[in-house]
Amino acid sequence: MSTSIIIGLVVLVCLVLLFKVMGFLLRLAVVLLVLGAGYWYLGPQFGLPSLPF
Repeated sequence: MSTSIIIGLVVLVCLVLLFKVMGFLLRLAVVLLVLGAGYWYLGPQFGLPSLPF
């Protein structure tokens, strides 16, 4: 195999991994946002300390 094909395959694998990692981080951010919003809204109603903002 020539060097350009190997470099192309490495770049393709890196792009696929980048999109997978970014998708995971986006899902994690959404889950944390939903949990934070739920605590911010429901926490004071259950007697938990409210968030400082």
